[in-house]
Amino acid sequence: MAQDLQAPGFGVAGMVMCPIMKTACIKHACEFWVELTYAAGTENAHKVGRCSYAWQAILQAENTQAINRLHDTIAQIIPVKAETPA
Repeated sequence: MAQDLQAPGFGVAGMVMCPIMKTACIKHACEFWVELTYAAGTENAHKVGRCSYAWQAILQAENTQAINRLHDTIAQIIPVKAETPA
């Protein structure tokens, strides 16, 4: 089952390279390998596995988008007042 997980492929024939060891990724045998289940408990549930270093970029993008949405929502509730320097 672990071999069926989606993984970010780069290199020759989609081989995933380890950013630390500089060799082929051993996926589920590595302590940096992380598997997430999307839509758990539904008929669309599926697992995605990636190196924790690959997840960092994805999570950073999601966090940035969430902060931007939060900023926009707060700006609608509390209008930003223009301030002049003293």
